[in-house]
Amino acid sequence: MAFSCNRPVETNLITGKEGQPLPTFNLLLPDSSTIYHTDQAKGKPTVFFFFGPNCPYCQQQMEEMKANMIELEDVQFVLLTGESFGGMKNFAERNGLKKYANVVVGLDTANFFLKYYKLSGYPFNAFYNKKGVLQYVYDGQVKMEKFISMTQRLN
Repeated sequence: MAFSCNRPVETNLITGKEGQPLPTFNLLLPDSSTIYHTDQAKGKPTVFFFFGPNCPYCQQQMEEMKANMIELEDVQFVLLTGESFGGMKNFAERNGLKKYANVVVGLDTANFFLKYYKLSGYPFNAFYNKKGVLQYVYDGQVKMEKFISMTQRLN
């Protein structure tokens, strides 16, 4: 599948999946042996951030997320890619993501997420409330002011 970086301006998408529960799928974590199951995301507001390891818009959004992590500490972030294991691991290391207790980084080995949302590029953000129900979907880099506002409405 060919993917590309989307324009840096976010687009609020209507997917038809709004109001539906978080689907069940697994991610392979950077240690290459641990599996993250999406059932672990229930009980707290969660943002799924689909990224390309070399996408400049993804990197810029990640920098903004890290700069605002104190304000976002009550949100669970699941960062996932369908690209390579090495690319995913490099992205996690380059961004020092291990130090954030509310951030999980993983490889979607089955490409479930991109098929479920019919993705053609990244960055892509799916915002789930604490009950695990989809609230908002954004294609492209989300401006941090809007991003924070969206996460505050997930409780």
